[in-house]
Amino acid sequence: MNAILGIVAIFIFSRAVLRHMFLFLHSFTRSQSVGIGVISALYFPGTVIHEMSHYIVALLLNMHPRDVSLFPVIEGRRVRLGHVEYERQKGDFIRPILVGIAPLFGATVVLWLIIQANVLFEGSLLTQIITGYFLLSITANMFSSDQDLKYSWYLVPFGFVLGLVYYVIPFTIHPVLLSTVQSAISSFLTVIEPAILFSAVGHGILLLVFILINKQL
Repeated sequence: MNAILGIVAIFIFSRAVLRHMFLFLHSFTRSQSVGIGVISALYFPGTVIHEMSHYIVALLLNMHPRDVSLFPVIEGRRVRLGHVEYERQKGDFIRPILVGIAPLFGATVVLWLIIQANVLFEGSLLTQIITGYFLLSITANMFSSDQDLKYSWYLVPFGFVLGLVYYVIPFTIHPVLLSTVQSAISSFLTVIEPAILFSAVGHGILLLVFILINKQL
């Protein structure tokens, strides 16, 4: 439960940090492109994990990913830090949804690997600083954009049909299988919990710092 709350906190704090960081940079440079460039550079490790997660899942699902970009593109009033294009067949919405939410799973796998490496709290000071920076960058980019989730509205009719099928033909999941899945998920979240909480606190501190600085400008 703490890991879930931490992820929610990261979602809220990280977006607020980006807004205040951009305001801070813009107040000095008076340039939108410079501000976006600096932020993109700072968050580049997270962008790589985000886009590679899209790419790998699209590849595994045989959606022929192409046109991979890890650099920002300004589209009207929106900025895309990166993107992956892939093929989608008419009527296919399950695979695009899985590709869209892939960054969340990709990032948590990387967090698990970092915890297993014992470098977040037990390495040298320099190692901990670098690891902390990577954690903040990766977790800030672990959430799907509106573009990533553009097919998610299909889940509404799909859920309705699935509920109707369950009503007509009730089915149950074997208790052993359900218990195994729940145990695996719980164990995974317990392992990555320190990294999640570290990131949530880190983003909270950054947000407070930028708010205080921007008030003085």
